[in-house]
Amino acid sequence: MLLIENTTLICPENDLESQTIVNIAMKLGMDVRVSEQGWGARLGMEPPEVFQNLKESLIVVEMPDPDREEMLRKIGCNVIRIDHHTYLHKGQRLDRSHGLSSLEQFADLVGYALSDREKLIALNDRGYIWAMARKTTCTLDDIKEIRREDLESQGYTDEVFSASVKDYNAKIDFTHFSLVTTKLDKIAYIAQLHQMPTPGKFKTYRESGKEDDLPVRNILVLTLSSDGENVVEVNFFGAWKYKQKFSHFLKDNGFNSTEFIIWEGGDKGKAFFWGGKRTANNATVDDMADAILNILIGQDRPLLKFSTVFFYPFKIKNKNRTNGTGRWQKKAF
Repeated sequence: MLLIENTTLICPENDLESQTIVNIAMKLGMDVRVSEQGWGARLGMEPPEVFQNLKESLIVVEMPDPDREEMLRKIGCNVIRIDHHTYLHKGQRLDRSHGLSSLEQFADLVGYALSDREKLIALNDRGYIWAMARKTTCTLDDIKEIRREDLESQGYTDEVFSASVKDYNAKIDFTHFSLVTTKLDKIAYIAQLHQMPTPGKFKTYRESGKEDDLPVRNILVLTLSSDGENVVEVNFFGAWKYKQKFSHFLKDNGFNSTEFIIWEGGDKGKAFFWGGKRTANNATVDDMADAILNILIGQDRPLLKFSTVFFYPFKIKNKNRTNGTGRWQKKAF
């Protein structure tokens, strides 16, 4: 167990879990440096003053940056990284997956006993709706309340909630997945609308306890540029079996991995999420979206390829036959 007085925490406040970690650390009297970065935060992107007068041990929460971590270790800092996601770093997979959420890891590290509400927050971040549902004392209202708090902590407003519902209602349903396009920069509520069970479905699951009664529904969300002409970000939420298809997605489809920012995670064995965009701000990823659609539409069947032949109308009479061969001869029109 770490000594609180000898430890610094660097952590963003970009969702409910990270806010809870910061609140616990402050309550314990730890030296806390709150990052202002949103999702995709990196330790090396922090301003220099954040690294002034660090304590002996440094806990870094979900801000992957092996290069900066190594620099800090070389100056004698005991860097402890907390994470449970997989990223792309310099074109290479950076696997920091973990069986526990970051909140649970932090609590174990500092010897803190999570409250019932904090345990739900941890389950939400570790395995989303399904992880919370497995807790038998958790009701559907409890799940919706935690999800609402999480989204509000990410900056969701009533306007964004309403716009998300409108975009979701315009979805296109395919055999194995649904497709949503949006101009919103926040898409988590769109995914939630697709996954949240109805009261009837949740009741059936509670009575049976069978995982199949609380299924994962596949959804692909394409974020469009402001003019609606191009895709600038893709996010897939679906069944765990897709993890294998997406783990080497860039390489398998001939993309230059250094051009992309990728994130992935999920509830092991149950649900999987994957997202990506180009490193250049608002650069198009239409080619990435096309490749993902090929994967999803081609599931369980061959991907068909079609050709189109145009026939221009004209009339051919018997006199176009020549030499009595009975075969059509090439003619100019």
